[in-house]
Amino acid sequence: MNDLNNLNWQEVCQHNDPNDMWADWLNLLMPVIDKHAPLKKKRIGKRKSPWITPYIVQKIRLRDFLKRQFDVTRDNEIWLQFKKARNECNSAIKQAKHNYFIANIAAARKDPSKTWKLINELSSRKVSEVSGVKKINLDGNDITNSADISDAFNSYLTSIGEDLANKIPNSNVDPVSYILPTNTIFSFEEIGICTVNSLLKSINVIKATGPDNIPGSLLKIAADILSPSLTEIFNRSLSNGIYPSDWKMAKVLPIFKNGEKCDRSNYRPISIISAVAKVFGKIVYNQFYSYLSNNNLLSNYQSGFRASYSTVTSLLESTNNWCVNIDKGLLNGVIFIDLKKAFDTIDHEILLRKLRSFGVDDTVLTWFSSYLTNREQKCFVNGKLSSSRRISYEVPQGSIIGPLLFFIYINDLPNCLNEGLPRMYADDTNISMQSNDLSDLENLMNAELANLKTWLEANKLSLNIGKTEYMIIGSRQRLSTFDNYNLKVCVDNDQINRVVKSKSLGLTIDENLTWKCHIDDITKKFSSGIGALKRIRDFISEETAIQVYKSLVEPYFSYCAPVWDGLGKKLSEKLQKLQNRAARVITRSSYDISSCSLLDELKWETLSSNRLKQKAILMFNTLNKRTPVYLQQMFSPSESSYNLRDSHGKLFVPRPHTDYLKRSFSYSGASLWNSLPESLRLVTSHHAFKTGLETFLANN
Repeated sequence: MNDLNNLNWQEVCQHNDPNDMWADWLNLLMPVIDKHAPLKKKRIGKRKSPWITPYIVQKIRLRDFLKRQFDVTRDNEIWLQFKKARNECNSAIKQAKHNYFIANIAAARKDPSKTWKLINELSSRKVSEVSGVKKINLDGNDITNSADISDAFNSYLTSIGEDLANKIPNSNVDPVSYILPTNTIFSFEEIGICTVNSLLKSINVIKATGPDNIPGSLLKIAADILSPSLTEIFNRSLSNGIYPSDWKMAKVLPIFKNGEKCDRSNYRPISIISAVAKVFGKIVYNQFYSYLSNNNLLSNYQSGFRASYSTVTSLLESTNNWCVNIDKGLLNGVIFIDLKKAFDTIDHEILLRKLRSFGVDDTVLTWFSSYLTNREQKCFVNGKLSSSRRISYEVPQGSIIGPLLFFIYINDLPNCLNEGLPRMYADDTNISMQSNDLSDLENLMNAELANLKTWLEANKLSLNIGKTEYMIIGSRQRLSTFDNYNLKVCVDNDQINRVVKSKSLGLTIDENLTWKCHIDDITKKFSSGIGALKRIRDFISEETAIQVYKSLVEPYFSYCAPVWDGLGKKLSEKLQKLQNRAARVITRSSYDISSCSLLDELKWETLSSNRLKQKAILMFNTLNKRTPVYLQQMFSPSESSYNLRDSHGKLFVPRPHTDYLKRSFSYSGASLWNSLPESLRLVTSHHAFKTGLETFLANN
């Protein structure tokens, strides 16, 4: 800190080009980093158990020495000494292991991946990890040299977009023709030092160091010293429309997904960029996203990575719509869209034209052009860094700006549809339509797929026919009447597969909306988590066991719970038995003790109570305009003309024809809200509502 303080950071400001400013900034910073934290190579040996202390090593050596002595002498006295040393050694190891895992699991309770790693280590559970890429198949030949493998990966990843784009036929449709014009203008605002300082201090130091080798931890502790000069560079970049070239470099780590390990397409690229570039990207994102939100320029159908939007709100809107349609006697045709390498195939020229349509001024457009063009990446595989290659397509990965640019690129997708209702969460998209006639529904789906294909071709995007699928969602009785009806849903001559269940945003949706398949998935995941907990229970305290449960098991019970809260009594009881089982493992209780007593002892609420609480809080947020408009529009005040006691703040509840409407959010949410006391319905503070709700539920 003293050395950084003594540097003349004002030298950076003498240049006009942000590239020169950044070069001078690095020339000042890097010698200080190299002096205090020089990079060193270290040979990693076989990792020993971290709980083995020098004291325990002595115990082990004494035990082994006595065993060898007995093997030679067969002396009973030595045998007794060995047994005593063995028992003391085992006891010391068990206690040290116990202390190690209590401390580390407690420290990692907010990091599920770290918790899992510790549990696997404790239980000696083998986890398949990709320690390296042994070979890659390229044009029928196996490549085994690490440097060649890195280059092969980089060549493949940087050519995906161009290869796919070349296979798409030229379109006569102008991609910008789908966009509605705006009268607003966006210009960059000058960045303040306080903004940069705050973001530097919020850097996640766990994240990998970028290609510039500047540790995030250093930027964080030296934020007060470095923020003024970085602010100057950021502002110069925005005013001149130049994005520094060094920040366009990414280090890419291919992470294995599934399938054949020698196939490059079975790896997911993880991009690592400069921490400084991430901070700058966050500032640009905040300014641009605020402009888009304030002027309502982003589609209401897009729920990904937006304030007040979530997977819960997106799934609630779609499932509510399907339930309401079924109650009206309609069938839902839902097409689950899968785009080929969506983020990797974004055409920069089309994106820049769309940005202009969103009202960005010339300087901002020049900056975004500089941000997108001449980007490069290197792949890091088996400790070898590939040569650098230019990226012609894609939105930049690793920065928060990338997803926002992708949203803008596909923002006009809904405008290509006539009857279909799209729902988008980043690139996860489905299109719904409804009809009381299956033949009519088939025609609607084919027509909308044709419209979608036209839009995709105009935007140089591709549909993954093999992974795109459709489902007819309706009541079991209604669908049974169409068992012998063969639908033909196609894109050109390629037929789309019909499925009876599909995974969407982490939930398994079936054609009757019973949620049985999703509960089955939860049960399997629960078994894995509770099995791990049982293996380590002897080494951890009850408090730590509860923390492990909350990290590894409880999230399965609560994820998107308001969406599938309409599950039947039988499935609800099945889930409750799982929670009861977890309580027995944690408390080490026999079946002589009732489940209710165990839950009371642990101060746990039942799963149904937890789901009710989540839904009530979501209703509060919706009625106080803290959720997307599409949820707010589901509810309206009660139409009762009678001035009854306890009627203030009540909602209109639609009249159901079937149980499907009763399971919908518009019905169940309104009914739940009306069941709350008037004093609670009229509360405006989120904290006060949550506190009052817990008191109300505890007393009822």
